[in-house]
Amino acid sequence: MGWNIGGVLGIVLGGIITTFIGWRYIFYINVPVGLIGFALGLKYIRDNRRTETKIDYAGTVLLVLLLSLISYGAVEIAGNGVKASYIAMVLVGLVLLVPFVLIERRVRDPPVISMSAFREKLLSLSLTAATLQAVGFLSVLFLIIMYLQGIRGHDPPLDASLLLVPGYVVSSLLAPRMGAPLRQGRTQAHRWHRHSTHGSGRPRLPADGGQHIDIHCCPGLDCYRDRRCNVLAL
Repeated sequence: MGWNIGGVLGIVLGGIITTFIGWRYIFYINVPVGLIGFALGLKYIRDNRRTETKIDYAGTVLLVLLLSLISYGAVEIAGNGVKASYIAMVLVGLVLLVPFVLIERRVRDPPVISMSAFREKLLSLSLTAATLQAVGFLSVLFLIIMYLQGIRGHDPPLDASLLLVPGYVVSSLLAPRMGAPLRQGRTQAHRWHRHSTHGSGRPRLPADGGQHIDIHCCPGLDCYRDRRCNVLAL
């Protein structure tokens, strides 16, 4: 719901600013918003657990450099066409990922990005899914806006923005209900685990030949964290 409300506000507000003020101000509006957020943070956010630490200067410089090169090169390719200099920027940025990863794996106190966190299967899959979802969503949104303005002739950007609002409203109503079957199945699986273990946490199911199979259960998503979900034949 929050994602869709933010999307509607962003689309409509961007259309209003672009139509009546100018497209450059969609970037300038971030300045007062950032200043207000900074002021509120200074007033209400308190750090009661101060620890001595060091700044990962090498990782920070590399991360800023590679992201700047990739972003600038990609934007220039999209705006001005494919040129050797722009392609070189993107390639150099991608190459810088290698020393960045090597440095971050060696830094102990603390790194910009902890590489060990990606060993967690649940985290890696979640980040991959979120990235693919964002790429697909933003790509489709960009194409729809270009179609509405360039092909259908909705010259005031506000008109194209308003045409996108019903889609956000419908998705905000349907999205909370789309996960209901998954939640129901997870609940049934948890009930099976609770009743079958009788509080022991390890149900024993008879197998052929008088043997038993020990099943180490961990309902929900915890199985990705402690990796105890295995079946051992005794």
